[in-house]
Amino acid sequence: MIQRLRPFALALLLALPAAALAEEPVTDKLREDGRLPLCGHARGVFGRSGEGQPGQTEWRARYYEISGSLDFAALAFSGRVRAFLTPIAVADSLVLDAFDTLTPSAVRVDGAPATWRRLDERTIAIATPGGTVGDERLVEVEYAAEPNDIGFGAFWFPEYLDDAGARIRSCQTMTQTQNAGTWWPCIDRLSHKPDSLALAITVPDTMVVAANGRLEGVDDNGDGTRTYRWRERYPIATYLVAMTVAPFHSPGGDGLPWQDSYDLGGGESLPLTWFIRPHHVDEAVNNLEQIHDMLDAFRERFGEYPFTAEKYGIAEYSFAGGMEHQTLSSIGTTVVAALDSAHFVQPHELAHQWFGDWVGPATWEDIWLNEGFATYGEALYYEHLGRYTAGEYMYLRRRLPNGEAFAGSV
Repeated sequence: MIQRLRPFALALLLALPAAALAEEPVTDKLREDGRLPLCGHARGVFGRSGEGQPGQTEWRARYYEISGSLDFAALAFSGRVRAFLTPIAVADSLVLDAFDTLTPSAVRVDGAPATWRRLDERTIAIATPGGTVGDERLVEVEYAAEPNDIGFGAFWFPEYLDDAGARIRSCQTMTQTQNAGTWWPCIDRLSHKPDSLALAITVPDTMVVAANGRLEGVDDNGDGTRTYRWRERYPIATYLVAMTVAPFHSPGGDGLPWQDSYDLGGGESLPLTWFIRPHHVDEAVNNLEQIHDMLDAFRERFGEYPFTAEKYGIAEYSFAGGMEHQTLSSIGTTVVAALDSAHFVQPHELAHQWFGDWVGPATWEDIWLNEGFATYGEALYYEHLGRYTAGEYMYLRRRLPNGEAFAGSV
């Protein structure tokens, strides 16, 4: 199966030169476990259908609201999820993905207290008697979530070093595959893609919250905290829901992120939003300017960017590669600061907005299609720049020695 992936799912997570690692996070998730030469995303998902289990297949999720507060001292999230779901068959219970590091304190169905029990380390069952097939129901869960580093670091609070050598605490999520239940209860299956989603995350006022969709507002709570309100109005797979929190660069000092825009023509523009650590702003400028060229290349070949009503954003996070969270690519700190060597990661993650986010697989075994199209997107971008034909790039890309450094232009 690994050999089958090689032509398509090429490395996102190649090891970088030692000099580029000088500011690596103190608690980095990158492990030299032999997966770097492959696509770790694709390799880790085989054997999972994405279809759900009894207690999930009878339901369809329409909308989720996630709200809560991050505690950077206790390293915890106190949250509430409101899930609007419709039974499509008789359903006396609802099974939600909620890891055993997530502890419910109150559960309600249609406003009334409901009983629940833990099924295993990954799921809980909530009693939902009295419903009617086809009638939407509201399920609310209040809970506390502790860090869980399953997979690529599903929900955790990494530290990194700033340019003065100070340790800075951050928070980030990366929940592929089926690990969303580490920080919010949901039906975490590919076949259960809600129509929309909202996030309201409260953090210390030194922090900035990056998340999916469009920023609807930032509320100053008057107690040293701010609440960031994000709304994703496009259908979204649960594994693509994400937040990254750090003292990101805020040009106005008001907690609002670094903004740019891309001209769509006809008087329309696409918001471009950058969440970059302050000590990497100068290095990031070159990388971020290249996004305009990438959008030119992909709009010409793939059609319009799928999420024009919201944004395309990049959030710097503690990882060595990238992840295509919808409308918000998470890009590793070593890549953000690596200038031209970041070329193949940036177009790869941007291409995923079309292939993986807008259109995605029904089963995890087919995720190689996501990675194949995104890798081909790299080739098309280099062809757009006039450096190589797409075929030449793919030929060279396949022959990168496993795990060796890749820096500079190809």
